[in-house]
Amino acid sequence: MPDTIAWLVATLIGYLLGSIPSAFIVGKALGGMDIRRRGSGNVGASNIMVHFGVPVGLAVGTFDCLVKGTLPPLLAAKVFGLPFWGAAIPGLAAVAGHAWSPFIGFRGGRGVATAIGVMLAMSTLGHWVPGAGFSLVALLGWLRFRSAGFWVGAGFYLMPLWPLVLGRPGQETLFALSLTVLLAAKRLMGNWERPVATEPTYRVILYRLLLDRDVRDRKEWIARQRGEEDLR
Repeated sequence: MPDTIAWLVATLIGYLLGSIPSAFIVGKALGGMDIRRRGSGNVGASNIMVHFGVPVGLAVGTFDCLVKGTLPPLLAAKVFGLPFWGAAIPGLAAVAGHAWSPFIGFRGGRGVATAIGVMLAMSTLGHWVPGAGFSLVALLGWLRFRSAGFWVGAGFYLMPLWPLVLGRPGQETLFALSLTVLLAAKRLMGNWERPVATEPTYRVILYRLLLDRDVRDRKEWIARQRGEEDLR
């Protein structure tokens, strides 16, 4: 298969795998629930965990990580024999597909589990620094302060610095930066929700980027009931 076609096929596979709305499917199958209208509105494992329990949430998260995130880069590298960007771009496409799935109106999850899966795949291909840097910040921060939204964000925002500090190839920095931009854009855009009326817009923007929600209090946010206006 010519390299150009292989790149296109691998990227398309990555996007389509990433686009599988696993949390939405599970919510409908187990409770007839549109997960977009419950709690945080996130179409991902964390929101499923709130409403269906830890085992179900972990199952969804594992699928999002290993199938949607890890598989596309490994397929591109091991089956199609593509180089660094030939593996990285399908991984980025998978994260984009998860965040903006065409199957549910270009809405989706935040992409964290899928992005972790992509970093895991790239680590097995020898490009371990972005994933290791993210894990160090996110895990240690969460263990100390128990604020997942903030420390996961901090892990991704700082991720492009680690390849630079350690003198790694520039492509690793560009890959980490691309992943960070995707995840930050998803946080900022959410699922096209309007900012909550109780907070000024500038504060909502900060909360979304730093805490991954529109209000400061997490319990208030995940308990929220959403209506049609939240899906416009």
